[in-house]
Amino acid sequence: MLTFTIIMISFVLPLYIIYWQCNGKTVNKSQLILKTAASALVIYTLIIFNNWAFTSVFLRYLYILLYIFFAGYSWWLAWEQPWRSPLEIRQWAPVMGSIILLVICSFILADIAGVDEIPPDPVEIEFPFKRGTFYMAQAGNSPAMNGHMSVMDEPDYRGQTWAIDILKLNFFGFRARGIYPGSPVDYYIFGTPVYAPCNGGVVSTENSLPDLNPPERDRENLAGNYVKLECEEGFIVLMAHFQQGSITVAEGDVITAGSRIGSVGNSGNTTEPHLHIHAQAHIGRSTLLDSDPLPILFRDYGWLKRNDIVTVSR
Repeated sequence: MLTFTIIMISFVLPLYIIYWQCNGKTVNKSQLILKTAASALVIYTLIIFNNWAFTSVFLRYLYILLYIFFAGYSWWLAWEQPWRSPLEIRQWAPVMGSIILLVICSFILADIAGVDEIPPDPVEIEFPFKRGTFYMAQAGNSPAMNGHMSVMDEPDYRGQTWAIDILKLNFFGFRARGIYPGSPVDYYIFGTPVYAPCNGGVVSTENSLPDLNPPERDRENLAGNYVKLECEEGFIVLMAHFQQGSITVAEGDVITAGSRIGSVGNSGNTTEPHLHIHAQAHIGRSTLLDSDPLPILFRDYGWLKRNDIVTVSR
Protein backbone atom coordinates (compact mmCIF):
# COMPACT_ATOMS: atom_id res chain seq x y z
CA MET A 1 0.00 0.00 0.00
CA LEU A 2 2.83 2.41 0.85
CA THR A 3 4.61 1.71 -2.43
CA PHE A 4 1.35 2.30 -4.32
CA THR A 5 0.85 5.63 -2.54
CA ILE A 6 4.43 6.68 -3.31
CA ILE A 7 4.00 5.86 -6.99
CA MET A 8 0.71 7.74 -7.19
CA ILE A 9 1.96 10.91 -5.48
CA SER A 10 5.51 10.98 -6.84
CA PHE A 11 4.88 9.84 -10.43
CA VAL A 12 1.26 9.50 -11.52
CA LEU A 13 -0.20 12.71 -10.06
CA PRO A 14 2.47 15.21 -11.23
CA LEU A 15 2.70 13.64 -14.70
CA TYR A 16 -1.10 13.65 -15.04
CA ILE A 17 -1.30 17.31 -13.99
CA ILE A 18 1.35 18.23 -16.58
CA TYR A 19 -0.59 16.28 -19.22
CA TRP A 20 -3.87 17.89 -18.14
CA GLN A 21 -2.32 21.34 -18.47
CA CYS A 22 -1.33 20.87 -22.11
CA ASN A 23 -4.05 18.61 -23.51
CA GLY A 24 -5.61 21.58 -25.35
CA LYS A 25 -9.18 21.23 -24.08
CA THR A 26 -9.86 24.90 -23.44
CA VAL A 27 -11.99 27.23 -25.53
CA ASN A 28 -10.68 30.61 -24.37
CA LYS A 29 -7.69 32.18 -22.63
CA SER A 30 -9.64 32.96 -19.46
CA GLN A 31 -10.32 29.27 -19.00
CA LEU A 32 -6.65 28.53 -19.67
CA ILE A 33 -5.55 31.10 -17.05
CA LEU A 34 -7.66 29.32 -14.44
CA LYS A 35 -6.34 25.94 -15.55
CA THR A 36 -2.72 27.16 -15.46
CA ALA A 37 -3.18 28.61 -11.98
CA ALA A 38 -4.67 25.33 -10.72
CA SER A 39 -2.02 23.07 -12.26
CA ALA A 40 0.82 25.34 -11.12
CA LEU A 41 -0.52 25.31 -7.57
CA VAL A 42 -0.77 21.51 -7.60
CA ILE A 43 2.84 21.17 -8.76
CA TYR A 44 4.00 23.74 -6.19
CA THR A 45 2.09 21.95 -3.40
CA LEU A 46 3.64 18.61 -4.35
CA ILE A 47 7.14 20.13 -4.42
CA ILE A 48 6.68 21.52 -0.91
CA PHE A 49 4.62 18.74 0.69
CA ASN A 50 5.67 15.41 -0.81
CA ASN A 51 8.47 13.31 0.73
CA TRP A 52 10.80 13.18 -2.27
CA ALA A 53 13.37 10.87 -0.69
CA PHE A 54 11.15 7.90 -1.60
CA THR A 55 12.16 8.48 -5.23
CA SER A 56 14.91 11.04 -5.79
CA VAL A 57 15.03 14.52 -4.32
CA PHE A 58 16.04 15.76 -7.79
CA LEU A 59 12.86 14.43 -9.41
CA ARG A 60 10.93 17.47 -8.20
CA TYR A 61 13.22 19.75 -10.23
CA LEU A 62 12.55 17.67 -13.34
CA TYR A 63 8.82 18.13 -12.81
CA ILE A 64 9.30 21.89 -12.52
CA LEU A 65 11.14 21.98 -15.84
CA LEU A 66 8.57 19.73 -17.52
CA TYR A 67 5.73 21.85 -16.19
CA ILE A 68 7.24 25.11 -17.41
CA PHE A 69 7.82 23.62 -20.87
CA PHE A 70 4.37 22.11 -21.30
CA ALA A 71 2.57 25.07 -19.74
CA GLY A 72 4.28 27.25 -22.34
CA TYR A 73 3.28 24.74 -25.01
CA SER A 74 -0.37 24.88 -23.89
CA TRP A 75 -0.33 28.66 -24.30
CA TRP A 76 1.22 28.33 -27.74
CA LEU A 77 -1.61 25.98 -28.74
CA ALA A 78 -4.22 28.44 -27.41
CA TRP A 79 -2.65 31.56 -28.89
CA GLU A 80 -5.52 32.10 -31.34
CA GLN A 81 -8.25 31.50 -28.80
CA PRO A 82 -10.32 34.50 -27.64
CA TRP A 83 -9.98 35.83 -24.10
CA ARG A 84 -13.65 35.16 -23.46
CA SER A 85 -16.36 33.10 -25.12
CA PRO A 86 -19.57 31.34 -24.07
CA LEU A 87 -19.15 27.86 -22.60
CA GLU A 88 -21.36 24.87 -23.24
CA ILE A 89 -22.48 22.86 -20.21
CA ARG A 90 -19.87 20.13 -20.78
CA GLN A 91 -17.14 22.80 -21.03
CA TRP A 92 -17.78 23.88 -17.46
CA ALA A 93 -16.33 20.59 -16.13
CA PRO A 94 -12.67 21.67 -16.58
CA VAL A 95 -13.50 25.02 -14.98
CA MET A 96 -15.00 23.34 -11.92
CA GLY A 97 -12.05 20.93 -11.81
CA SER A 98 -9.64 23.85 -11.74
CA ILE A 99 -11.58 25.54 -8.94
CA ILE A 100 -11.64 22.33 -6.87
CA LEU A 101 -7.86 21.88 -7.29
CA LEU A 102 -7.25 25.49 -6.27
CA VAL A 103 -9.35 25.06 -3.13
CA ILE A 104 -7.73 21.74 -2.11
CA CYS A 105 -4.18 23.02 -2.62
CA SER A 106 -4.97 26.26 -0.80
CA PHE A 107 -6.11 24.27 2.25
CA ILE A 108 -2.97 22.12 2.17
CA LEU A 109 -0.67 25.13 1.83
CA ALA A 110 -2.50 26.93 4.63
CA ASP A 111 -2.02 23.87 6.84
CA ILE A 112 1.75 23.81 6.27
CA ALA A 113 2.22 27.57 6.22
CA GLY A 114 3.76 27.63 9.70
CA VAL A 115 6.36 24.93 9.03
CA ASP A 116 9.21 27.49 9.08
CA GLU A 117 8.15 29.08 12.37
CA ILE A 118 10.45 28.21 15.26
CA PRO A 119 8.48 27.20 18.39
CA PRO A 120 9.35 28.84 21.73
CA ASP A 121 12.42 27.90 23.78
CA PRO A 122 14.60 26.24 21.13
CA VAL A 123 17.90 24.59 22.01
CA GLU A 124 21.01 24.56 19.83
CA ILE A 125 23.06 21.42 19.24
CA GLU A 126 25.55 20.09 16.69
CA PHE A 127 24.37 18.12 13.66
CA PRO A 128 24.85 14.42 14.56
CA PHE A 129 26.58 13.33 11.33
CA LYS A 130 29.86 13.97 9.58
CA ARG A 131 30.45 13.78 5.83
CA GLY A 132 27.47 13.10 3.64
CA THR A 133 24.21 14.49 2.33
CA PHE A 134 21.25 14.16 4.68
CA TYR A 135 17.53 14.64 4.14
CA MET A 136 14.89 15.67 6.68
CA ALA A 137 12.02 13.21 6.22
CA GLN A 138 9.94 14.42 9.20
CA ALA A 139 10.65 17.88 10.56
CA GLY A 140 9.17 21.32 11.05
CA ASN A 141 6.27 23.04 12.75
CA SER A 142 3.32 21.52 10.90
CA PRO A 143 1.53 18.19 11.56
CA ALA A 144 1.37 17.58 7.81
CA MET A 145 5.16 17.86 7.52
CA ASN A 146 6.14 16.37 10.87
CA GLY A 147 4.19 13.32 11.99
CA HIS A 148 5.69 13.53 15.48
CA MET A 149 3.41 16.48 16.23
CA SER A 150 0.47 14.07 16.49
CA VAL A 151 1.63 13.22 20.05
CA MET A 152 1.68 16.83 21.26
CA ASP A 153 -1.29 16.23 23.58
CA GLU A 154 -0.32 12.72 24.71
CA PRO A 155 1.48 12.96 28.10
CA ASP A 156 3.48 9.73 27.70
CA TYR A 157 4.93 10.63 24.30
CA ARG A 158 4.86 14.42 23.95
CA GLY A 159 8.62 14.80 24.45
CA GLN A 160 9.14 13.92 20.77
CA THR A 161 6.75 16.58 19.42
CA TRP A 162 9.54 18.46 17.59
CA ALA A 163 11.53 15.35 16.64
CA ILE A 164 13.41 15.11 13.36
CA ASP A 165 13.84 11.96 11.26
CA ILE A 166 17.01 12.03 9.18
CA LEU A 167 17.85 9.97 6.07
CA LYS A 168 21.03 9.84 3.99
CA LEU A 169 21.14 10.43 0.24
CA ASN A 170 23.50 9.17 -2.42
CA PHE A 171 24.90 11.32 -5.24
CA PHE A 172 21.71 10.96 -7.29
CA GLY A 173 19.40 11.98 -4.44
CA PHE A 174 18.12 8.50 -3.57
CA ARG A 175 17.84 7.30 0.03
CA ALA A 176 17.83 3.59 -0.85
CA ARG A 177 18.38 1.03 -3.60
CA GLY A 178 14.77 1.02 -4.73
CA ILE A 179 11.53 2.70 -3.70
CA TYR A 180 10.99 0.60 -0.56
CA PRO A 181 13.47 -2.28 -0.26
CA GLY A 182 12.93 -4.96 2.37
CA SER A 183 16.49 -5.15 3.72
CA PRO A 184 17.95 -2.44 5.99
CA VAL A 185 21.36 -2.68 4.28
CA ASP A 186 19.77 -1.27 1.11
CA TYR A 187 19.27 2.10 2.82
CA TYR A 188 22.25 4.42 2.56
CA ILE A 189 21.99 5.64 6.15
CA PHE A 190 22.18 2.12 7.62
CA GLY A 191 25.49 1.78 9.48
CA THR A 192 26.34 5.49 9.21
CA PRO A 193 28.25 6.69 12.30
CA VAL A 194 26.36 8.97 14.71
CA TYR A 195 28.16 11.62 16.76
CA ALA A 196 27.26 13.31 20.04
CA PRO A 197 25.45 16.61 19.37
CA CYS A 198 26.52 18.25 22.64
CA ASN A 199 28.84 18.07 25.62
CA GLY A 200 27.31 16.27 28.57
CA GLY A 201 26.65 12.85 30.03
CA VAL A 202 24.94 9.62 29.06
CA VAL A 203 21.67 9.12 30.95
CA SER A 204 20.73 5.71 29.55
CA THR A 205 21.13 3.47 26.51
CA GLU A 206 19.71 0.36 24.88
CA ASN A 207 21.98 -1.65 22.60
CA SER A 208 20.61 -5.20 22.29
CA LEU A 209 17.50 -5.00 20.13
CA PRO A 210 17.58 -6.50 16.63
CA ASP A 211 17.52 -4.56 13.38
CA LEU A 212 14.29 -5.27 11.52
CA ASN A 213 13.50 -5.72 7.85
CA PRO A 214 11.22 -2.92 6.55
CA PRO A 215 8.30 -2.58 7.08
CA GLU A 216 8.49 -4.68 10.30
CA ARG A 217 8.09 -2.70 13.54
CA ASP A 218 8.75 -3.28 17.21
CA ARG A 219 5.79 -1.51 18.80
CA GLU A 220 6.80 -2.50 22.33
CA ASN A 221 10.25 -0.87 22.20
CA LEU A 222 9.41 2.37 20.42
CA ALA A 223 12.91 3.90 20.42
CA GLY A 224 14.65 0.62 19.68
CA ASN A 225 18.34 0.92 20.46
CA TYR A 226 18.83 4.46 21.73
CA VAL A 227 21.14 6.91 23.47
CA LYS A 228 19.73 9.48 25.88
CA LEU A 229 22.07 12.36 26.70
CA GLU A 230 21.90 15.18 29.21
CA CYS A 231 23.60 18.16 27.59
CA GLU A 232 25.65 20.44 29.82
CA GLU A 233 22.99 23.15 29.41
CA GLY A 234 20.56 20.88 31.28
CA PHE A 235 18.22 19.62 28.56
CA ILE A 236 17.87 16.06 27.25
CA VAL A 237 18.57 14.78 23.73
CA LEU A 238 17.33 11.36 22.67
CA MET A 239 18.54 9.60 19.54
CA ALA A 240 16.79 6.41 18.48
CA HIS A 241 16.83 3.39 16.11
CA PHE A 242 20.55 2.59 16.40
CA GLN A 243 22.09 -0.52 14.89
CA GLN A 244 22.21 -3.48 17.24
CA GLY A 245 25.48 -3.61 19.17
CA SER A 246 26.84 -0.40 17.64
CA ILE A 247 26.49 1.95 20.64
CA THR A 248 29.91 2.78 22.11
CA VAL A 249 28.82 4.69 25.23
CA ALA A 250 27.17 3.61 28.47
CA GLU A 251 25.16 5.13 31.29
CA GLY A 252 27.28 7.57 33.30
CA ASP A 253 29.84 8.25 30.55
CA VAL A 254 30.93 11.84 29.99
CA ILE A 255 30.84 12.74 26.30
CA THR A 256 32.01 15.65 24.16
CA ALA A 257 30.30 17.01 21.08
CA GLY A 258 31.55 15.27 17.95
CA SER A 259 32.53 12.01 19.62
CA ARG A 260 31.16 8.85 18.05
CA ILE A 261 28.36 7.16 19.98
CA GLY A 262 26.99 4.53 17.59
CA SER A 263 25.63 3.78 14.12
CA VAL A 264 22.22 4.15 12.50
CA GLY A 265 20.16 0.97 12.40
CA ASN A 266 16.54 -0.07 12.08
CA SER A 267 15.48 -1.11 15.56
CA GLY A 268 12.25 -0.20 17.33
CA ASN A 269 9.05 1.31 15.97
CA THR A 270 10.38 2.44 12.61
CA THR A 271 9.35 1.78 9.03
CA GLU A 272 12.89 2.04 7.63
CA PRO A 273 16.45 2.93 8.75
CA HIS A 274 16.80 6.53 9.91
CA LEU A 275 18.01 8.54 12.87
CA HIS A 276 15.32 9.94 15.13
CA ILE A 277 16.51 12.87 17.25
CA HIS A 278 14.62 15.14 19.61
CA ALA A 279 15.19 17.33 22.65
CA GLN A 280 13.10 17.53 25.82
CA ALA A 281 13.23 19.47 29.07
CA HIS A 282 13.99 16.61 31.49
CA ILE A 283 14.70 12.88 31.63
CA GLY A 284 11.09 11.71 31.84
CA ARG A 285 9.10 10.50 34.81
CA SER A 286 7.74 7.12 33.74
CA THR A 287 8.59 6.79 30.04
CA LEU A 288 11.40 7.92 27.75
CA LEU A 289 9.21 10.60 26.23
CA ASP A 290 6.94 12.07 28.95
CA SER A 291 8.61 15.46 29.13
CA ASP A 292 8.14 18.95 27.75
CA PRO A 293 9.35 19.01 24.12
CA LEU A 294 12.04 21.46 22.98
CA PRO A 295 12.57 22.49 19.36
CA ILE A 296 16.05 21.92 17.93
CA LEU A 297 18.26 24.38 16.09
CA PHE A 298 21.30 22.74 14.54
CA ARG A 299 24.44 24.84 14.74
CA ASP A 300 25.31 26.09 11.21
CA TYR A 301 21.96 24.83 9.82
CA GLY A 302 19.25 26.32 12.05
CA TRP A 303 15.63 25.18 12.13
CA LEU A 304 14.96 22.41 9.61
CA LYS A 305 11.77 21.18 8.00
CA ARG A 306 10.78 18.28 5.77
CA ASN A 307 12.57 18.28 2.41
CA ASP A 308 15.50 20.30 3.75
CA ILE A 309 18.89 18.89 2.79
CA VAL A 310 22.07 19.22 4.82
CA THR A 311 25.45 18.50 3.25
CA VAL A 312 28.22 17.95 5.78
CA SER A 313 31.88 17.95 4.75
CA ARG A 314 33.62 17.97 8.15
